[in-house]
Amino acid sequence: MAKYSLLKSSILLLSGFALLSACSTLSGPSLTAERYMACPQDAVWKGALEALEYYPISEKDQSAGLIETDWRIQPVAGRPYGIMGREGLGDKERSRLTLSVKPIQEGVVALTLTERRQHWGFRGGARLYEWYPVEPSQEALNSVMNQLTETLDKQECIVES
Repeated sequence: MAKYSLLKSSILLLSGFALLSACSTLSGPSLTAERYMACPQDAVWKGALEALEYYPISEKDQSAGLIETDWRIQPVAGRPYGIMGREGLGDKERSRLTLSVKPIQEGVVALTLTERRQHWGFRGGARLYEWYPVEPSQEALNSVMNQLTETLDKQECIVES
């Protein structure tokens, strides 16, 4: 009877882990860039908000050093589908950024930028069109980081990647 109880609890535990790992993969892959800055934290915070001006901000908490954006949607070239290689209708991608500003020591700040990206396009089957995870864009991350670096260079901050 004790063996049955142990087996049952082990199965429940393993199925719980499987469920959690499956849920974590639904959002898709993410890409992270990190920079270290010799600069006051307030200057980095203001520069980060300026660099994210083209993204809708969903959450900003300066005390926690966290900025999260909502999805930013932009049109993209779709992949052809079917025997005739038809183009998709309304292919687009959306990206969401999470930026963390953490002080390491007095005057030194670590900045971490993470992107998640999804594509709206033809999937086939019962759901012809839907959002699905795709690889994040290194180019988009570099663009935001370069804009932030330029802003902080004007304030005579030292930025290390």
